[in-house]
Amino acid sequence: GEEGEAPAEPAAPAEPSASAQHKKLTMDTDRMSVNPMGLWASGTEVYSMYEMLFQTENGIGSPMVPVLADADRGEFHGYDHEAGTGVYTFYIYPDIYDHAGNHFTASDVVFSFEKTQEYGQTSGWSVIQSWEAVDDTTVVMTCERELMNKGELENIVLRCFMFTEAAYNASPSAFNSDACGTGPYKLVSYTSGASCVMTKNEDYWQKDDSKRQRSQWANVDEIELINITESSQKVTAVTTGTTDLCQSLPADYISQFSAGGQYGDKFGLVTAPANGVFFMEANCDPVSPCSDLNLRLAIMYAVGSQDFCKGLGENVNIPLSAFASSIFPDYNPDWENWDNYQTSPSDMEKAKEYLAQSNYNGEELTILSEAGGSDAAVLVQNMLGAVGINASLSLLERFSLNAVASDPEEWDIYLNSTRASDYLANIWSHVMNADAFPSGKTEGFVDDAHYQELLRNAMSVDATTEDMDAFWQYTLDNAYIEGTNCSVTYIAYPSSVITSLWMNDKSVLLPGTFTYAE
Repeated sequence: GEEGEAPAEPAAPAEPSASAQHKKLTMDTDRMSVNPMGLWASGTEVYSMYEMLFQTENGIGSPMVPVLADADRGEFHGYDHEAGTGVYTFYIYPDIYDHAGNHFTASDVVFSFEKTQEYGQTSGWSVIQSWEAVDDTTVVMTCERELMNKGELENIVLRCFMFTEAAYNASPSAFNSDACGTGPYKLVSYTSGASCVMTKNEDYWQKDDSKRQRSQWANVDEIELINITESSQKVTAVTTGTTDLCQSLPADYISQFSAGGQYGDKFGLVTAPANGVFFMEANCDPVSPCSDLNLRLAIMYAVGSQDFCKGLGENVNIPLSAFASSIFPDYNPDWENWDNYQTSPSDMEKAKEYLAQSNYNGEELTILSEAGGSDAAVLVQNMLGAVGINASLSLLERFSLNAVASDPEEWDIYLNSTRASDYLANIWSHVMNADAFPSGKTEGFVDDAHYQELLRNAMSVDATTEDMDAFWQYTLDNAYIEGTNCSVTYIAYPSSVITSLWMNDKSVLLPGTFTYAE
């Protein structure tokens, strides 16, 4: 078996009673969905009512631990895997029941996987050939190869909510406006785009507290989510008691909720970095002027992450010392001390030196960006202009970007972001994995077999710090990309009510796992 994939030993008893049982928690949300198959839109409401075979023990980067999977079976506490094969055998508890009283069995595991795959939000699942229910508590998943990359197994078992076929067939909306999972909370009411109310499931199937992971706690009796998108309304709601928690406090109000601020003595404030990265990428195809290494280095030194974040607004962005966020388990803090364009503030002199050594002759470079990121694009345009590099903007809607980005004649500099991931190597792979793009090159049209090999090493479950360093150093040496910023979410809550928060590996807040004051 692969030790890198193995769930942790089951944690000590979770002690759900370690917190005072709170009656009701109300929180705001920017978006809302109760569909368990639409993972990318899933928030507190779905994660509270539905469960997966495994979850992470303590948020992003922590080991995966069994939830519906039976901790007492299998070499890896819930599953078996024979090294060298693509076969994974999962075991589930025999006494799992959903909110409608339907018995959840292995055939429902297969049904959940297949319906979720059919829904289409299953990037990375193409490696799976089949699922088969062997008996009521055993499921065999067969893949076309062994899952040897970081996060590959997690991307399947931590990315699929489970439900019974009986409940799905009984749903008048195919779970789009109703819900029936196995989780510690069940649906009371849901109004699309407005609100969702859930109540503690008194008949919750997992009766053994010693086997409950933190995601299975139910420390509050009722959870209400209210859809609030306007910034000032979020603040008004939490300061007047309409809500007990603001999931994304607007940056303009941070000082008011900090120590010494208007609300600082009554509210706790948590800073939560995102597990995605914004970046600036150069087009290395021969058709682009950016195929010139010296020009790429001039661009990277002109746009320093620290100054970029100052220009965008420091309260909502964290500068980066690599094409990486420190939130990931395979991040190396030593990168912060390396001397390169990524760790340097904007260095106009060095940028001009590299520009003078390049073949740049005043050509107008095209900056490709999502229309919603126009502020960042204008900022980069101005920073480049300050060292003598001319650039124009190509601002497109999100759905148009991929097609344009795939044409090397359409852009020279690309401002983009990576989707949330479990490991830093996954972030790198989204952009730099030549095997993932139709061109057979990276997103920035790098065609380099050695670079691809360095990425494969970094992606492996056996990757070492040296493997990660080698890939990042080669990236820097060739000035392929620069991490520009990582976004930050601020969470405000009344400190007299909530004593600690908890988020899962997708940075989703689960009020049932919070601890509350007496």
